Amino acid sequence: MVAIESLEPGQITKHSIQLNSSPLKGSFSACIGVHKSLPEHISRQVKETNVKKNRSFIILSFALMLALLATSVPLRVSQAQGNQPNCPPPNLVQNLDPAILKSIPRECLKQKNPTTPQIQAESLIVPQAVSGPDDFGYTYDDTVSYNWIDVPENNGFSGADDYAFGPVDLYFFSFPFYGSNYPSLYISSNGLITFDQGSSYDYGGENIPSSASPNNFIAPFWEDLVVGNPDNSGSIWYTSGGTAPDRYFVVEWKDVTTYNGSDPFSFEVILYENGDILVQLQSLPAEYYSTVGIENATGDDGIEYQVGDTGLSAALAIKFFYPTAPTPRLQVTPLASGKFASSVTATNFPITIKNNGSAGTDTYDVSAVSSWGVSLYQDGCVTPLTDTDADATLDTGPIPEGSSITICVGFSPPAGAGIGDMNNANVTVTSSLDPAKTKRSEMSMVVPTSFAQVFEDNENAAPTFRVNQPEGILTNYPTNDLYYGEGLATIGLPDGRYFYTWNKKNDPNAFNYSDIEFTFISEDGTSSTPVEKLTSNINNRLTMDFVPSVAVTPNGTIGVIWYRFLADDPGGVFVYNFNIYFATLSGNGSLLSGPINVTNNTLWDAYDNINVPHFYTPVIAATSDNHFILSWQDQRTDGAGTYTSNIWYSTFDATRTSVSAPLQLPSVDYSYSPILNS
Repeated sequence: MVAIESLEPGQITKHSIQLNSSPLKGSFSACIGVHKSLPEHISRQVKETNVKKNRSFIILSFALMLALLATSVPLRVSQAQGNQPNCPPPNLVQNLDPAILKSIPRECLKQKNPTTPQIQAESLIVPQAVSGPDDFGYTYDDTVSYNWIDVPENNGFSGADDYAFGPVDLYFFSFPFYGSNYPSLYISSNGLITFDQGSSYDYGGENIPSSASPNNFIAPFWEDLVVGNPDNSGSIWYTSGGTAPDRYFVVEWKDVTTYNGSDPFSFEVILYENGDILVQLQSLPAEYYSTVGIENATGDDGIEYQVGDTGLSAALAIKFFYPTAPTPRLQVTPLASGKFASSVTATNFPITIKNNGSAGTDTYDVSAVSSWGVSLYQDGCVTPLTDTDADATLDTGPIPEGSSITICVGFSPPAGAGIGDMNNANVTVTSSLDPAKTKRSEMSMVVPTSFAQVFEDNENAAPTFRVNQPEGILTNYPTNDLYYGEGLATIGLPDGRYFYTWNKKNDPNAFNYSDIEFTFISEDGTSSTPVEKLTSNINNRLTMDFVPSVAVTPNGTIGVIWYRFLADDPGGVFVYNFNIYFATLSGNGSLLSGPINVTNNTLWDAYDNINVPHFYTPVIAATSDNHFILSWQDQRTDGAGTYTSNIWYSTFDATRTSVSAPLQLPSVDYSYSPILNS
């Protein structure tokens, strides 16, 4: 999911795409919520019956980002009493700047806050005894016999929170699921089975189907759960049994509890060789907000048995039946997509068509509706599709059961196409074996104005620089892959080049240090200078510079502002300090002044100290007479759980000496996220 909001020039936001229009002076920027994000894509239901739903949306978002940053999440190590991680209190963690959350020990992100009020939630889905089928053909029945299988305690794990274990081999058979066969699976501590990849930081309460991650899962009881020490004596065990063709694989969540605390309860899921799935709930917590159901790999099909805080009972068995009758089917990916279009060349969209049916080889007719010229090609956008079965419609040719092909849909802009011209089109794919089986993929495109765009590439984890223009798109990667630059910001310089900056942690999974780095990009976006460091904290333990914001004066002086987060643990007590820093650079990257500590805050916070500043959310703008104006947010507490937030500012003249000491705008105590416009 991509969310777009209008911003003023110069605003820099965590994990954002920043846009600078061309011509390079002035104009606009925009924030597009995207990245290892998630997605994003973090759209959770907030109707929960326990205290978890009152945790900050930001904390949930960045917990998921942490999961995507890590290639694997270790099991939580048991710690003796008195040797737990030294964390800020929950109410302080909820109000920390998002970037800081990635530097705090993982356990601190999910502390229980017993003072949070309970909120009654409504149930979203009330199960029916028998239901279905979904588009693929699955049905379910919750009147089947309950017959609990005790799993031997010889394979599994414990002492885990938000952990995905796998791949776990199914031993003697591959499990059929939505037309694909899987020899292994991943087990989540949060009551979820996934295929292809694990799911650690997903907490349930989600509707089915949904294109948002995760997809391709079985949810026997998907909730925010903890397994084992120090929360309970629970564990997750798995085993296999039976003889062909009736073999099975079972996973048991034994004596687990909800994250917010509950009596121990147990449930299991049994995967049968024929594709059937049996969910058995031996017991339940008094309060829950769960999802029970199944979903396919693209998130466009599934069966939702239950979502919400009611509808389940102990000693309940729900069986999902794999369709057995030979049935033609198809899967089309993606079902919706959008692109910037070129005003002079074709804009191409790849579409994958899979035969996930059980009726043998199928040929799929392909037709398109578009106000622009449209052509259909085989993969590679070179060889046109033909009519292989002589029915007067272009088609894919024969696709064996379980196989797929990728076709290319090319759209040619009309003569004279210009900025803002757009086309909404669709492609319909239809089974020849059963014309009632059809899917439609929708495509949107628009010719953009010229602008620069920076973002974190979810595929290669590299800071990306892109110049979009009516004639086409040019993309530049100024770093290696797996670089994990964050807090991206860019601005156009008077000579036509771009200045591009970000913060870079030495190790994205470690609590160590972070530097501000920068590079210069050519006007056409095709070349960049070597990456340089504006700050270097390698020898400064737990010194982290975050979220640079950048502006440039008419005379070409570049101003960069960021916040510095210092952390220490003297005597085993975790303390931290915030300050705003500022520096100026010439057009060739030479340091002209700074880094200057603008706020000079010497106070350290030890989790809830009274009236200790937390300076962050820095922004900067340049004036026409070559001054810089800086602003940031300051959050404090009275030590009794009451927080205030105010906006501060300072100005610097063309000689880069302070004109004004930092000043607070008239206090309202609830001011957030300053924006500056040149």
